[in-house]
Amino acid sequence: MTVRTGAGRSACDGCGQPERDGDGTAGADATAGTARGVRTTAVAVAGALAAVGGLHALWARSPWPCRSRAEFADLVVGTTPEHLPSPAACLGVAGLLGTGAYLVAARGGALPATGPRWLRTAGAAGVATVLLARGLAGPRLLTDRSPGFVRLDRHLYAPLCAALGTGAAVVAARGR
Repeated sequence: MTVRTGAGRSACDGCGQPERDGDGTAGADATAGTARGVRTTAVAVAGALAAVGGLHALWARSPWPCRSRAEFADLVVGTTPEHLPSPAACLGVAGLLGTGAYLVAARGGALPATGPRWLRTAGAAGVATVLLARGLAGPRLLTDRSPGFVRLDRHLYAPLCAALGTGAAVVAARGR
């Protein structure tokens, strides 16, 4: 039996899943809903990547939001000020994060796409792979860093990477 779910959509009353057309595929409403979800995910992931990229660009010149280079080195990098990455390295990471943001947004239909589709798919999958690896392996591999960094990595940096990686994987798999 079919029930109306609002806005002219129907769903199976037993499971709530979108009603299937005669050929077994989901109807146009389900396809449009999936596309909106992928686009929304792409916007969220790309926005977060762009914001983190902006932070890395800022860090080429400033320890913000920390009060000093020593505090920044301890909490953000997990090292001493003498071993901080160079401004060029910070800008390189910012550029990679910006590129990743574009690839995810374009694959999700949130920005105009350029180049072949396979490149956007592979790019978004690469972003997902790197972020998931950092999110899952970081807390196990970066234990030799400062205690402040390790704490923030376990509670903020790694979970954020895992969440963004999961979102990028969804966009890579279901985007256009």
